[in-house]
Amino acid sequence: MKLQRFFVKNKAKVGEDLVVADAALSHQLGKVFRMKVGESVVLFDGDGFEYVSTIASLRKDGAVFHIEKSHPSITSPKIALHVYPALIKKDKLEWVLQKATELGAASFHPVIADRSEKLGFDENRAEKIVREATEQSGWGRVPEIFAPVKLEMAVESAENPYVLEAGGKKISEDFPKTISVFIGPEGGWSDAEKEYLSARKIPTISLGEQILRAETASVAIASLFLSF
Repeated sequence: MKLQRFFVKNKAKVGEDLVVADAALSHQLGKVFRMKVGESVVLFDGDGFEYVSTIASLRKDGAVFHIEKSHPSITSPKIALHVYPALIKKDKLEWVLQKATELGAASFHPVIADRSEKLGFDENRAEKIVREATEQSGWGRVPEIFAPVKLEMAVESAENPYVLEAGGKKISEDFPKTISVFIGPEGGWSDAEKEYLSARKIPTISLGEQILRAETASVAIASLFLSF
């Protein structure tokens, strides 16, 4: 039977007990999954390994685990994909975070675009979504989420930036091993933003001639790049 996976910030070591002061994790173990002392789980702390562990105690404010053994997490994608999605409606953006994490995205950099429908961003909820998606999918590292910034600042921080645009370069295996992809909001980039991106000579990539919703485009681009 597949063991449940949980992310912990504490560093684990085989043969030792690990004390995790996390009331939310304790609630998830005891109340959501109805787990008890003596049952086994898999813990990971972002170092690329998983730790098969036994629940030694459960308290309201946390839990204690005995680390039994370790093994490497599943292999990371060949391409480190950094997703730069323009801010869109909350439920759609959360779907992008969840699905792109499952596919193996390396990080998320929300962009405040001229046509963004929503400017607010709940970083704590976003972190919870990507953490749980990482637990579910089997990856060993949780993607980092950055605070939203305007397009110009986002471009400055991006490594090997590309812009998703109909009619751009088709995706193939000859892209860099690290890539940053900018996905516009509903309605696309404004004229001023297009002029800025063009002036910076940022190349475009394409999923075809069809017009996709912003959230569909984000997940589609992640699926294609991370399948190589």
